[in-house]
Amino acid sequence: MPAPPDTDELEGVLMLGRLQGAPEGEPAPVEAARPGGEEAAEQGQDDEAEPAEAVPSERAEEALPGEDEAAEPGQEVPPGQVEATAGSSVDVLFARIRADRADAVARAERVLADAGDEGAGAPGDLVAEATPGEGPEPAVVVDERGSAPEPAVVVDERGSAPEPAVVVDERGSAPEPPAVEPEASGEVAPSPAATLVAERDAAVAPLERALSRKLKRALDDEQNEVLERLRRDGPSGALALLAGAQRAERLRASALAVLRDSVAAGVGSVPAPGGRVHTDAAVADSLEGLLAELGLPLRERVEAAIDEGPDDPEDVLADRIRSCYREWKTRRVDEVAANAVLGAFGTGAFEALPRGTRVRWVVDPGGQPCPDADDNALAGALPKGEVFPTGHRHAPAHPGCRCLVVADPG
Repeated sequence: MPAPPDTDELEGVLMLGRLQGAPEGEPAPVEAARPGGEEAAEQGQDDEAEPAEAVPSERAEEALPGEDEAAEPGQEVPPGQVEATAGSSVDVLFARIRADRADAVARAERVLADAGDEGAGAPGDLVAEATPGEGPEPAVVVDERGSAPEPAVVVDERGSAPEPAVVVDERGSAPEPPAVEPEASGEVAPSPAATLVAERDAAVAPLERALSRKLKRALDDEQNEVLERLRRDGPSGALALLAGAQRAERLRASALAVLRDSVAAGVGSVPAPGGRVHTDAAVADSLEGLLAELGLPLRERVEAAIDEGPDDPEDVLADRIRSCYREWKTRRVDEVAANAVLGAFGTGAFEALPRGTRVRWVVDPGGQPCPDADDNALAGALPKGEVFPTGHRHAPAHPGCRCLVVADPG
């Protein structure tokens, strides 16, 4: 039995048939490529078969240029010559196939060599091949998992990454890094006046809270006594209690201790006290101011609430009295306590200054605008004891004033 034809040979025959214009399904080109013995046996069986004519086409002429033995168009070619021509065409076709494969292998090797020079890949990596006929594109190196490998880390002979090089100057020492200027924070330093006011506020804040609590407790006791007189003696009994001296004594007793502490805090704020401090007089002045702001106005308010309807039922009168005390305890007591403490503190600080000291009026930068305070500040430094434009020797000048008088730094 003859050996089956080689696969490469059959592929070449089929391609030759397409070049000659024969249909792919026609077996004539295949028979032309068979060995001579088989072809002769088939020709002997069919005596009436006419020799095959080679019908060249334009593609065949282009595929096999330069062959002198090629038949002219329309010329009858003997069977032996057809077989010889087919055999030589197959050899040429196989030679072209081998040349194309060699070129493809050479291109792939060049791509691999370029990728190896760039350090982008490692042995075993897959390289995307460039399309024939186009310029070489950058090779994309991926590993077996389909992802790009991580960049290689160069290590020295000890197995650790080398340290960055240090550049030294001609003296053999590393240059100092350039000085970095600190960025501006945008914050403005507080003025000396603001610093003095802040220190004073920190000293009087606990005293103000303490006095406010004592005054509110004293007003609670007073309210209970007024309501008890109203229930027992009617509106006239309540009014008589408000006019008595006992009420003023209760407020004085509540504020006395805190005001003494306020005077002492003012004396302590002077760096080198040298003046004579009259503590009792300072406390008395602050108490008079407290009674003027709290005692008398509250009494007038409660009397007005009773006079609105002295014949009203007792519970209605009691509600109006409670409303008066509640308003003062929530809205007015804190302010009254602050004024009393600031007055005692200012008196103590002023009297503690040595005789002959020149003093200045300092306005609270965070306080409410006050023309009187501005006038006193514009007066500059004055000898201690001389009055400022408003007629005051020291602060505060009025209820709600948070100015202070300090020694002139000059």
